[in-house]
Amino acid sequence: MKRLIFSLIFVCGFMHANNCQKDEVQVEILILKDSIPMKIDNVTTLIDVTCENNVLLYTYNLDFNKTDKRVMSNKKVIDMMQNRLSIQNIDFYCNSDFTDFYRMNNINMKWVYFDENKEELMSIEASNNDCKN
Repeated sequence: MKRLIFSLIFVCGFMHANNCQKDEVQVEILILKDSIPMKIDNVTTLIDVTCENNVLLYTYNLDFNKTDKRVMSNKKVIDMMQNRLSIQNIDFYCNSDFTDFYRMNNINMKWVYFDENKEELMSIEASNNDCKN
């Protein structure tokens, strides 16, 4: 009986751990990688997309002009920006038709933003736990 329970737990855990290998995820990653680097707006460029451990990771580079660089050196500004992006990205994860597949398959989404010096400015992650049902 103990072996059966252990086997079921192991198989369920193994199946859950492979959600990044699902065809839908791999196709999206391939499509996006073909377009990288992808300019999102005048500051933001998507530079990588990966999926590991049930987390779909979008990596961005932020390129600020001299004025923006001075403003972005202020910790309060970065915190405000992260708060705004957190609300926006979590809302996208929880409410977009585009992300239905990820929510149904317990694949989190994570967005990491780097400055031009490759230093991480902020990181945001969304999961089903963030969504109000």
